[in-house]
Amino acid sequence: MSTPEPTSKVLSAATHLLQTGDAHKGRVENMPGYTTPVFKGKDEQRALVEQAVAGKGFIPRELVKNEVNWFYNGLGIDDTYFQTESREVIADHIMALFGAKILAFTKHDPSSLVIDLERIDEKGNGATFIHSSVPGLTTTEGPGATCEAR
Repeated sequence: MSTPEPTSKVLSAATHLLQTGDAHKGRVENMPGYTTPVFKGKDEQRALVEQAVAGKGFIPRELVKNEVNWFYNGLGIDDTYFQTESREVIADHIMALFGAKILAFTKHDPSSLVIDLERIDEKGNGATFIHSSVPGLTTTEGPGATCEAR
């Protein structure tokens, strides 16, 4: 199954909205008191995540590699996330982001892309929050407004 050209263009536009320029621009790297984590198993994990996403069948096979690579390399996500999350959770997050792009497409407005993902560890050992937000501004209402307080 191939993606029709207009759909591909809108998905690209929606993806572009998630990119704020240089994905590594706001990342803290090797500053005093902080060492940037490096997950040595990231490439192997990415291949397994690609298989998991493709196996679900929700994303057209010819788009899976690009979606997974964009998630791993284009968003500036710290390696700690990839090291601590299971491939199933990562695959779910990738599919949820793809779904958000589809929803923006159905609204005929790529700027309506809204992301609202939360995963809180049952044992209280950690949480992952992925929300739409304007870089550098604190959100006081809507998705993600209370993440920092938790």
